[in-house]
Amino acid sequence: WERDLVVPDSISYRPSLVSFLDILGFRELLASASADDVAKHLLELKRATQPIDQGAPDDTLASEPKWFQVSDAIVRIRHFDTQYKDGALYYELSDLGLAQASLAGQGVFIRGGLAIGDAAVGTDEIPLAFGPAVADAYELEAKLAVYPRIVISQKVIDQYRSGTELKAQQHSSEYDEKAVLPMIRSSSTGPWLDYMSTAEASGIEFSTYLGFCNRHKEQLARCLSEFASDPRKMEKYLWLASYHNCHVRESIVLRDSWYPEEDLIIEKPFGWDFPSKL
Repeated sequence: WERDLVVPDSISYRPSLVSFLDILGFRELLASASADDVAKHLLELKRATQPIDQGAPDDTLASEPKWFQVSDAIVRIRHFDTQYKDGALYYELSDLGLAQASLAGQGVFIRGGLAIGDAAVGTDEIPLAFGPAVADAYELEAKLAVYPRIVISQKVIDQYRSGTELKAQQHSSEYDEKAVLPMIRSSSTGPWLDYMSTAEASGIEFSTYLGFCNRHKEQLARCLSEFASDPRKMEKYLWLASYHNCHVRESIVLRDSWYPEEDLIIEKPFGWDFPSKL
């Protein structure tokens, strides 16, 4: 019954960005939804977060994310000790922001954590994902995210701003930061990913962006109505509605358009208040 386990030499710790994501309220979804509805949510999560080039042959050349799913939990590991520095943090934030925006527009709200440190991935035959940074990303999601947001470890910000390994080598640091920092929002509990601004700055057509904002408003209005008798859930969706309103009021694209921004503002449900700050 005993046999020797041989670990391939290719499995080793490498400096990485690690994202841990899951669906808000997934346990309640399991209890109330049909298997078909649960499967649709999971397939949407997979579609939005799985890299297009999953399984790229050589991730020592440029930062190619590796992707793992267990139930509603997603782990993405992006090594950045590569020969070519392509801007690992920009690409990870952009991937996550666009995925979160796409899911939110369909009523699937996620939260997560983005950490930095050592992580290892396995092979096709030995599908593993582990390391200190994986544990850190899970801790961020479990203890700090709270609301439907992806929190970012301060270590990520500090390492990004103090060096060049997370920046694109073809750009100056100043140019890179002008692309990356607007995707990050500050708060009293630390930085988190501003996915609505990420979608706005992604170069999509105005009509597509406006459609996203309208769907986002409609999905949140539905949640505020559906969960009005559950204070714990309402706290999360009131926070998200407040974030939505802040983005709409701050949006440069909307400010420069013909569209009246007030049409996108979510009204407070009777008897409830929005949080005083995000």
